[in-house]
Amino acid sequence: LISGDLGALDAAREFEYRSLAILFEGNYTSDMWDIGVKAGHIPGQPVNSVGDTKFSAMYMNNNYDLGLIMFHYNIYGLANNNPDTVAASSLRSPYDAPLTNANYLALAPELKLDKWTLKATFVMAFADQAAKAGKQFYDHQQRKFTTAGSSVTDQESFMGWETDLGVSFKWDENFVLALDMGVWSPGNYYEFSNVSGLRLESDLMFASQIKAGISF
Repeated sequence: LISGDLGALDAAREFEYRSLAILFEGNYTSDMWDIGVKAGHIPGQPVNSVGDTKFSAMYMNNNYDLGLIMFHYNIYGLANNNPDTVAASSLRSPYDAPLTNANYLALAPELKLDKWTLKATFVMAFADQAAKAGKQFYDHQQRKFTTAGSSVTDQESFMGWETDLGVSFKWDENFVLALDMGVWSPGNYYEFSNVSGLRLESDLMFASQIKAGISF
């Protein structure tokens, strides 16, 4: 729960900040299985008319583990991210990806087999708020207010689904080696361009990581 005052987010007016996020976690554990469930509502900024000074979007750290890709990377930061060629005002980063404007569900089963652990994560999410034709909307990835064209197609809310698979091997009490792989299919939320008749295209995104843990 956040309540307070903000500065001039639109460079013109002072904003009142009122927001409430709801996060749920559940877990089942047995000798062989750990099964975790996460669900949540992290509000975005509603579409409105120019002049409204209430802000309600909530931002949470992307280290809150909801998968390997969808909420860990800013898809808009895959371009315009070279500080040598892009002006500071237009610079983006793929790592600037706070958890925001999302209703999500994540299921994470884990199978424990002596020294081996097999795990998976399944995530699906929908945007809490989406741009509407002729209305002012807040771009949560770029953190700025924009007015949608009166003839554009409304933004969809489906953010996509993600599947991650991982395996870890515990050699002994001091050494663990793990491999994780994931695939994310961006939803039609990311097709919105704010240009009449133009829908952006997106492809499957893949990621993998290798981790080694040494303790003393």
